[in-house]
Amino acid sequence: MKKLTKIIDILAVFCMAFAIVLTAIYLVDISNANKEVANLKKQVMNLETEYKDISTKADAQKAQSDGKIDKLKAKIDKLEADNRELENKNKELWTENNHLKLEIEDLKAPAAEVVDHTTPVVESEAPQGMVEAAVIIKGDHSTMTEIDESNPAQKPAPSGPRLTREAGTIQFEGHSETYYNLDMSVVVQVAHDKGIGGDYWVREDGAKMLGEYIMVAACYDVHPYGSLVNTSLGMGIVVDTGGFIAWNPYNTDLATSW
Repeated sequence: MKKLTKIIDILAVFCMAFAIVLTAIYLVDISNANKEVANLKKQVMNLETEYKDISTKADAQKAQSDGKIDKLKAKIDKLEADNRELENKNKELWTENNHLKLEIEDLKAPAAEVVDHTTPVVESEAPQGMVEAAVIIKGDHSTMTEIDESNPAQKPAPSGPRLTREAGTIQFEGHSETYYNLDMSVVVQVAHDKGIGGDYWVREDGAKMLGEYIMVAACYDVHPYGSLVNTSLGMGIVVDTGGFIAWNPYNTDLATSW
């Protein structure tokens, strides 16, 4: 009986020792797991901090880039506006310069050879082809002289491509046709002073008219002042010129409100 009791005591001690060992091992594993979790949490926090730093820098760089882009766009817009203004001023200067040249030529010409601008020369469809003048526009500036229907000035606008603001420029009867939008008061006054009649008005499609004709800028050596020229928008009258004649003397520039 005593031996059985001893064996039981020994077994109890052994079980307790084993339980203690298992508990210790379990606690060690928990400790290691906690350390690993803590380490992973720290890594996550570091990554979050790094991400926030990167995100902040990226936002700052984006804001800086957007600011530069906006400044460049504003600069481009200003340069384009300045360029358009310079082009318009250049056209105005060329117009005034050529009007002065015309007046000087008229003053220099002998009385018997004074250039008559009151009889527009009617041109054929070919830019260089000239035919005898058949239309006389003079007298009262408020109305146009009655025109024979057989005259080329009465023909409707030709079929095919028509000049528009969107197109900007088209090829018409073998030459370039463009448009411009400037104050035409000086041009109209000079035309009236030279005896070319007709009220100034703006047609429904935006063409700036002198009487029944679209006002056209052209090279006077190709299309004399006061001559009639066919355009994609109808018959026009040459009462203006511009700097474009230096590189494209056959070009015609139509006055519009676009």
